[in-house]
Amino acid sequence: MPLCSTKKAFAIFFLFFLVLLLLSNVHSFDDPDLSVFEDDIYFSKLNPVTEEEITIYAQIHNTGSQTTAVVRFYEGYEKNLIGEDKIVVYEKSTTLASVNWQPNYGAYNILVSIEDVKPADANLGNNEAKTTAVFYIGTSALELETGYATIEEEIERIIPISVKANQNLDNVNLDIIYQGDLNLTLMLPSQNISIRAGEIAKFYIKIKAPKINNNENRESRTVLLQASNNEFLSNIAELEISIHPSVEESNWWNTTVAACACGTIGIFAAIGGTEIGKYKFLSFVLPLYTKLNKEEILDHYTRGKIHGYILANPGDHYNSIKKALDISNGSFAYHLHVLEREGVIKSKRDGIYRRFYPSEMRLPSNANHLKEIQKLIIERIKESPGMSQTDIASSLGVASSTIHYHIQDLISADLVEAKRMGRSVRYFPNDGIIEVSCL
Repeated sequence: MPLCSTKKAFAIFFLFFLVLLLLSNVHSFDDPDLSVFEDDIYFSKLNPVTEEEITIYAQIHNTGSQTTAVVRFYEGYEKNLIGEDKIVVYEKSTTLASVNWQPNYGAYNILVSIEDVKPADANLGNNEAKTTAVFYIGTSALELETGYATIEEEIERIIPISVKANQNLDNVNLDIIYQGDLNLTLMLPSQNISIRAGEIAKFYIKIKAPKINNNENRESRTVLLQASNNEFLSNIAELEISIHPSVEESNWWNTTVAACACGTIGIFAAIGGTEIGKYKFLSFVLPLYTKLNKEEILDHYTRGKIHGYILANPGDHYNSIKKALDISNGSFAYHLHVLEREGVIKSKRDGIYRRFYPSEMRLPSNANHLKEIQKLIIERIKESPGMSQTDIASSLGVASSTIHYHIQDLISADLVEAKRMGRSVRYFPNDGIIEVSCL
């Protein structure tokens, strides 16, 4: 064979081998690659009471394609099995694994191991992580409580989170430990707040749910939250999120209008020009909504959204709340009516407006250019100069975090003056403060 032909054949063979090598490498990028690190391991509580179970969490990351795995949790150098969790880890995502455990007080070495990966893991070098946990006797300085919420897919909802302090604490924050594929936003200024001993403060988070699979009726997500300040950590609490398919409001609205058009359009035209009229009229007409549009699907989402806003903005009026939350007039009036009927909120007429408040808050008598809550704060400070934030919150029946937010506005406007007296901050009316009537 001529030499040039041999070289040509060798070159073709080399190129063919190179292409196969490149293709094999491309394929390897799509293989699952699971990992876990020390910072991914969390304990729900470090000060459990006797015989109380805690939860150990581990975030499992995947930079490759979808796979299944078994995450095993071990204790001690002898690898005593605590428990295991079978998980599905989607492509280029993070999944939470967890087990329950009943520890005694003392220090433990905990190992988290990712095993039985199918399809096989491309890299086994990052499938284990170790950490040390010390469990102690005593009451935590911070206690965090969460629960359950329902959200419509691709919709935002504001959810209040309760944090209790067992001693006087400053600079308390709410931390998101794990959120998965949810879009979470901490709503400022509910950060770096002061909480007095025995007091419960409210933090607010805004959650936007992802679009769920068309063949699923509901999907669940878990959010892990923790409160902290410069010295202390609270327990880690789970917020369970149930996501349901979107529900078109136009269906019930068209049906209702068709059924009621002859007798109600004229009435609505006469009284619907004011928000008082809208609220009263729609509250009367819209009980049909529960029969026409599966009220059990919307009640958690819409009512929770409205309630969370009113907690953060007590005294806001009908049109302002509706515009801020971007809820249709009919749906908003109905769910607002249900919340008031069930005693969750209460309202008061203020001229052409109707203003809404948390049920536990004292109602003001009238309004001026200040927000209602700000007016009440000034009234309290004028009646008793030198009140603390806790004193004001207690006298008005609202959370200290709410007072903190509004009193900062009053200080910025030179209406209230803050003075540190010993270890506490006291508030006084400014010399040039405007007259605010609450009678």
